[in-house]
Amino acid sequence: MIFVYRARPVERVQAALESIRKSCPGALAVIVRRSFGCSELLYFSLFLSLKSFQMAHNRARTAELEWLCRLACDSNVQAALKATAPVPGEAVAIASTEAFPTALQKELGITGNVSCKDCDRKFLSAYYGLSKESLAVYPLCGLAMEKMAIGAAR
Repeated sequence: MIFVYRARPVERVQAALESIRKSCPGALAVIVRRSFGCSELLYFSLFLSLKSFQMAHNRARTAELEWLCRLACDSNVQAALKATAPVPGEAVAIASTEAFPTALQKELGITGNVSCKDCDRKFLSAYYGLSKESLAVYPLCGLAMEKMAIGAAR
């Protein structure tokens, strides 16, 4: 299960992640730019990340970094961090394998949950290089997941 939240802008990502680790020990969590806040894509990239560790095909040292690499379709950790990093002053998406307690939600400025309906279609279609023709026939999330799967197979 994955929980995806929309939150106010995060100035210090590392501090926010430490708060999450303290409140939800053992949970995997990432904070990404709002444009990547699609629950289906975050779930699928988490699945690919965990599977890569299970099969010893991971490229990053931690599951969270691997998660970002899979989401960004980039095996370079620095490039994946740059691609998924929150935009200063913009709301973020926070994904976690555990639900956040109310106190943590308040601390992080969570304003609601995110679903696939909240996808930034324009950003995601451009980021994953999806054509208008393919989007007319297939769903955005399905095409983006295919890109991730192809990237995982390389």
